[in-house]
Amino acid sequence: MSYYYPFRNYFEPLMDQPCPKTDALIMSGFQQNSGGYIDYARECGIAVDYKKALPNQGWHFIRSYLDRTDPKRARIESVICGELIFWLAEVSNALSEEELEELSREVRALDRKKANSIIKARCFPKIMEIVMTEYNRVA
Repeated sequence: MSYYYPFRNYFEPLMDQPCPKTDALIMSGFQQNSGGYIDYARECGIAVDYKKALPNQGWHFIRSYLDRTDPKRARIESVICGELIFWLAEVSNALSEEELEELSREVRALDRKKANSIIKARCFPKIMEIVMTEYNRVA
């Protein structure tokens, strides 16, 4: 099963929802410097400034990833970007505010690859459960 549509349907309405925990993580410097969504944002004329948490992660997920990925080839479960997964967890309430705070403190001290791995391990199963529960409820 492709998770493209369940994830798009769940997260697109949340694209511009405030996400202060994710913004704080990014403003601490936890953001890609180049490549991927950062380069695409620049190509689109979208501001890139980690001190302002730009571009926002809703744009990153919906416009940079989902809009540019063939739904048949999208592999949501292969997303590794820590700030994006953190945003998915925050806007879906997959983790409590306290859990997000603790996770944020923990990963800031780590190299990015290890931090991304920890964020994914801690968040993604809960995100998947929430999205698929909602998908199955409305299907």
